[in-house]
Amino acid sequence: MAALGYYVPGDREQIDIQFLPNLEGYIWVFPRCGHLSVGICGKGEPATALRKRLEDYMAEKGISWKGASFYSHLLPSLETPAWKRNRVAGDGWMAVGDAAGLVDPITGEGLYYAIRSADLAAKALLSEIGGLAGQAYRRMLRRDFAFDLEFGSRLAKRVFFGRFLYGSVPARMVQFTRSSPRFAGIMQDLFAGTQSYVGLKRRLIANLNGSLLEIAMNASLHRLVPGRVRA
Repeated sequence: MAALGYYVPGDREQIDIQFLPNLEGYIWVFPRCGHLSVGICGKGEPATALRKRLEDYMAEKGISWKGASFYSHLLPSLETPAWKRNRVAGDGWMAVGDAAGLVDPITGEGLYYAIRSADLAAKALLSEIGGLAGQAYRRMLRRDFAFDLEFGSRLAKRVFFGRFLYGSVPARMVQFTRSSPRFAGIMQDLFAGTQSYVGLKRRLIANLNGSLLEIAMNASLHRLVPGRVRA
């Protein structure tokens, strides 16, 4: 997954996330100390096309990239079959973080997995002898989070390209998050990393009736209150 963007002088209080049609990825605007990180990540498109998408978005939002510092890098984003073949340890070595492909295949988040995999590698080295440490490390990774990331890789294309209720999944996800506190809580936990991909479907089904009721009530409120601005 290519990631690129600009460090733009400025300040703001909110984070912006923008999903784009036909892109397995998204645009972000992250406030930082004294500047903004305005970037895009995506799969299946060359970096030049991603940069054009980003600059079009920035122009539309009135964010100038003239004179801003440009950055780019690659993020591991393993497809499901690659998780089966992924080599994270061998004779005399262990890989952690990006080097081991340990990045969320949907969000591109990798910082937590880099720190956590280093912690597990250290525990494996301290608890096992010789060549057994690599085997222990692989088991720890899979039990801790690697299996969940593999499961997430099966969902990635459905999240970005799927359809639900005559609209795209990202559009419906944003609409439901705005209208349902229950659904918003699930999405918050998902992107915070406290909701696993493996257990996501079960939690969505368990909260389905409540979420739909909140969405219906919100829609009714918009119709009943004249002049109310729609989310």
